[in-house]
Amino acid sequence: TIPDAEAETLIASLNAHFSDAEFYLKNFTIYRAGGVWFLGVDTDPQITTTPLNVVKNKDISAFLPTGDGAMAWMKWQNELQMLLFNHPVNQAR
Repeated sequence: TIPDAEAETLIASLNAHFSDAEFYLKNFTIYRAGGVWFLGVDTDPQITTTPLNVVKNKDISAFLPTGDGAMAWMKWQNELQMLLFNHPVNQAR
């Protein structure tokens, strides 16, 4: 698990980064409850996903999001992953 202080720093950085972004997701917030991270959106992202218990321990390529927003969603996820990888909190690990 990620210590609370580190998680809050990461979440604050992500929310700040995406607050002014011209992304297809508008007015969203990343937040944490009970150690689980969530993405709150105010519009339907136009994707269909697969429950985690179905995907667990499998090649994810057959389970990527589908729907009209799938490509934009995956672009957003890639940027999110790059930001997390390069964040000073994770670099310090």
